[in-house]
Amino acid sequence: MGNAHIGLEGKQLDTMAKLIYERGKVSLKELVDYSEEHGIYLSCSEGEYEDRGMIALGFELSISFWSREKVFHNDKTWDFVIKPIIENERQRELVNGHGFGSEEWEEYAEIKWEFGKGVKKLHEENKLPRILSFTT
Repeated sequence: MGNAHIGLEGKQLDTMAKLIYERGKVSLKELVDYSEEHGIYLSCSEGEYEDRGMIALGFELSISFWSREKVFHNDKTWDFVIKPIIENERQRELVNGHGFGSEEWEEYAEIKWEFGKGVKKLHEENKLPRILSFTT
């Protein structure tokens, strides 16, 4: 792909927020499956990518952004926009890890993500943090 300008401000973030809002939790695999079924592709300066790997990349970057982005509340508490639902130590290792192979990716793709405390209301008010874009 070389250097490409990828915009995640629309399709991937909106799809992720919609599914977490509707289902309560969602995995990377479910996001990619849903996107393929509904024709939601990764948009780049080079055009749209329809293949599963590129769609997954868009969602991985979205998860990376929202799992580190903090939302502050009036009572001076905070939470991340999304957080993983960790069911075992292996999932914790994958979420905290840095880079992994294809077998590990399959495991990572099954981890469910949910909104942090108070974030569902922000989604209802259309006030979730957004990424404008980035270059890879």
